[in-house]
Amino acid sequence: GSAVVVTRREYGEGDVRLVAFVQLVSEQSPAWGDGALVESLREHAATLLPSYLCPSNYIVVPEMPLTAQGKIDLSRLR
Repeated sequence: GSAVVVTRREYGEGDVRLVAFVQLVSEQSPAWGDGALVESLREHAATLLPSYLCPSNYIVVPEMPLTAQGKIDLSRLR
Protein backbone atom coordinates (compact mmCIF):
# COMPACT_ATOMS: atom_id res chain seq x y z
CA GLY A 1 0.00 0.00 0.00
CA SER A 2 0.89 3.64 -0.01
CA ALA A 3 -0.21 7.01 1.36
CA VAL A 4 -0.71 9.91 -1.04
CA VAL A 5 -1.13 13.64 -0.45
CA VAL A 6 -1.93 15.98 -3.32
CA THR A 7 -1.27 19.70 -3.06
CA ARG A 8 -0.80 22.64 -5.40
CA ARG A 9 2.62 24.06 -6.13
CA GLU A 10 3.63 27.21 -8.01
CA TYR A 11 6.37 26.80 -10.60
CA GLY A 12 6.35 30.42 -11.67
CA GLU A 13 3.94 33.27 -12.11
CA GLY A 14 0.64 31.82 -13.24
CA ASP A 15 2.04 28.27 -13.44
CA VAL A 16 0.26 26.30 -10.72
CA ARG A 17 0.24 22.49 -10.82
CA LEU A 18 -0.99 19.65 -8.67
CA VAL A 19 1.76 17.52 -7.11
CA ALA A 20 1.27 14.14 -5.44
CA PHE A 21 3.57 13.10 -2.60
CA VAL A 22 3.64 9.32 -2.18
CA GLN A 23 4.83 7.34 0.82
CA LEU A 24 5.19 3.59 0.56
CA VAL A 25 3.78 2.06 3.73
CA SER A 26 4.02 -1.66 3.03
CA GLU A 27 6.77 -4.07 2.09
CA GLN A 28 4.33 -5.39 -0.49
CA SER A 29 4.19 -2.07 -2.35
CA PRO A 30 5.37 -2.24 -5.96
CA ALA A 31 8.95 -1.24 -6.70
CA TRP A 32 9.10 2.41 -7.73
CA GLY A 33 12.72 2.74 -8.77
CA ASP A 34 11.86 2.10 -12.40
CA GLY A 35 8.89 4.45 -12.40
CA ALA A 36 6.35 1.60 -12.33
CA LEU A 37 4.61 2.93 -9.22
CA VAL A 38 4.38 6.47 -10.55
CA GLU A 39 3.00 5.26 -13.87
CA SER A 40 0.49 3.04 -12.06
CA LEU A 41 -0.68 5.95 -9.90
CA ARG A 42 -0.90 8.24 -12.91
CA GLU A 43 -3.04 5.71 -14.79
CA HIS A 44 -5.26 5.09 -11.77
CA ALA A 45 -5.85 8.82 -11.21
CA ALA A 46 -6.76 9.22 -14.90
CA THR A 47 -9.51 6.62 -14.55
CA LEU A 48 -11.05 8.41 -11.56
CA LEU A 49 -10.48 12.13 -12.16
CA PRO A 50 -10.88 14.67 -14.94
CA SER A 51 -7.53 15.55 -16.50
CA TYR A 52 -7.33 18.99 -14.83
CA LEU A 53 -7.45 17.30 -11.39
CA CYS A 54 -4.71 14.75 -12.11
CA PRO A 55 -1.34 15.57 -10.54
CA SER A 56 1.37 16.54 -13.01
CA ASN A 57 4.20 15.34 -10.75
CA TYR A 58 4.56 12.42 -8.34
CA ILE A 59 7.26 12.61 -5.68
CA VAL A 60 8.11 9.58 -3.53
CA VAL A 61 8.94 10.51 0.08
CA PRO A 62 10.29 8.21 2.80
CA GLU A 63 7.69 9.49 5.28
CA MET A 64 5.02 12.14 5.54
CA PRO A 65 6.10 15.04 7.78
CA LEU A 66 3.64 15.59 10.63
CA THR A 67 2.74 18.58 12.77
CA ALA A 68 2.72 18.37 16.57
CA GLN A 69 -1.01 17.59 16.27
CA GLY A 70 -0.30 14.59 14.03
CA LYS A 71 -1.59 16.15 10.79
CA ILE A 72 0.42 16.19 7.57
CA ASP A 73 2.65 19.28 7.47
CA LEU A 74 2.21 20.50 3.89
CA SER A 75 4.81 23.26 4.36
CA ARG A 76 7.53 20.60 4.85
CA LEU A 77 6.67 18.62 1.72
CA ARG A 78 9.16 19.71 -0.93
